[in-house]
Amino acid sequence: MLVRFFSITLVMASLFVACDTPPPPSELTPEPTKGPEKGSKYHVDLERVADRIEETSAGIALSFVEGRIAVTLPPGFSNPDPERSNMYGTTVTRCLSRKGSDRIAMISWNEYQGHLLEGVWVESMLNVMTEGAQRQMVATIDKEEDIQFGPFQGRRILLRYPKEISDADKSLPQSGSSDAAPTPQPSAPVEYQYARYEYVIGTPYLFQLSYDTPSQEELTAPEVDAFFASFQYTPSEEFKPPIRPMAPAVEVSTPTVTIP
Repeated sequence: MLVRFFSITLVMASLFVACDTPPPPSELTPEPTKGPEKGSKYHVDLERVADRIEETSAGIALSFVEGRIAVTLPPGFSNPDPERSNMYGTTVTRCLSRKGSDRIAMISWNEYQGHLLEGVWVESMLNVMTEGAQRQMVATIDKEEDIQFGPFQGRRILLRYPKEISDADKSLPQSGSSDAAPTPQPSAPVEYQYARYEYVIGTPYLFQLSYDTPSQEELTAPEVDAFFASFQYTPSEEFKPPIRPMAPAVEVSTPTVTIP
């Protein structure tokens, strides 16, 4: 069975929605490269993407970008099959791993040019990602919450989506067809796949970790929690968030009380 899944891909409209002031065209124009052309998608060897691939008792441990990005897959999952695409000067990397035919664990990230993400309204961009997953997967969101990953903001969503397109979806009028309402057809009970997505925005990256399974209870199982908790991102000096100075200590004097 082929499991559907949602993976973040760069949509420039999402940045325009999320930016306080849209970046000038020069920042959105990809610099000439000798690699694959804009919009291309290609597979790459795992050894070329990952700095570390190590079998551990907890699962396959992986690190990328000189160790700045790291995650450990849940037990029993295969080595991921990396895929990259280039869009508008942005590189999208996706590492998808499988366990059987109906379980997927994935880490993916969009790498934006320069400091483009620093002008983004984080909440707006997370809303765009949430709505995109819901729309693309024809999903129902069971739980949604904002999360804090160190100094970075993110969001966690738990959702369900039909394993196959339902009869109701198939019977919707198509473009150019009659506006007459379709005749209702009996349909079998819908079978659902369940997913947990976590997004983190850490300049210059937008990360997505995801886990897809036929079991809703599995989304919060200890080994799945451990997978999400194993994610690490250490920004370079250029992209480290500013450290707010601590407030100066306030001296509190205790009044002297004289008892007659």
